[in-house]
Amino acid sequence: MTTHAELESVLALYDEARVGDQVAYYEQRIVEYERSAGQTSIVTEVLLLGAAFCGVLGAVLSERSFGIAAAGLAAVAAAINAWADTVGFATNAELFRAARNGLIRTRPTRPTATESTVEAVDDYIDRVEGILLGEVGAWGDTWQTGGHPPVGRGGG
Repeated sequence: MTTHAELESVLALYDEARVGDQVAYYEQRIVEYERSAGQTSIVTEVLLLGAAFCGVLGAVLSERSFGIAAAGLAAVAAAINAWADTVGFATNAELFRAARNGLIRTRPTRPTATESTVEAVDDYIDRVEGILLGEVGAWGDTWQTGGHPPVGRGGG
């Protein structure tokens, strides 16, 4: 027969090695993808401002080269924006956030030392693993739907 102390030891190890590590991983990815989304947004905005500036100069000075520069800068901005959307920086950050939040919400449901039974521990582990599998499913669904995360998946 498994004791409460043994079950508590299993839960503590599981929380540290599985849940804690996964939450930390998700938090790092959220920061990474949000930073990337912000950086591409700034670059796109600067390029579009440059395009607008060149367009105004071209009109005021009647200089065709400024018009060409405006079109080129706008095209580069559009290409960067399309690339960022394809990579899915914002979408990826949201998927990681949803999975992290699901794990965080599950932690308070962890059985206490006095409540620990094999069934209670199994149920807790099943809930956590369900969130992690939901994240995997959300990634698959996201790629199938063209980069848009499905609502209500990934523990979010």
